[in-house]
Amino acid sequence: MKKTPWGMMTLLLITAGVLSLRFTDVTTGKIKGQIEPSNGAAKVQALSASDTFSVNVVNGSFEIGNVKPGEYNLSIEAVPPYRSTSRSGVQVTDGTTTDVGIIRLESMKVY
Repeated sequence: MKKTPWGMMTLLLITAGVLSLRFTDVTTGKIKGQIEPSNGAAKVQALSASDTFSVNVVNGSFEIGNVKPGEYNLSIEAVPPYRSTSRSGVQVTDGTTTDVGIIRLESMKVY
């Protein structure tokens, strides 16, 4: 049986198409944001009904990767003299980065 260039090309294109489907199947997103003041927090957690992600804050910035799509609550662990805080209803979708913007921390009041 003689193999033709067109037959080989067709086989190659079909194989490439199948493999590309496997590698383009995006099922996670990211959450990122800024903390002010930049030295006010140590850690940020993203919590959902089934998942918890935790990252350190570096120079006032954080980015949480490989987050499954869904709704998350953020918990920001502040360092003294700042007060820990949270943000609810953070939506993550496939293949996108959800930017929660700037989260400003309040000082703890001393009585």
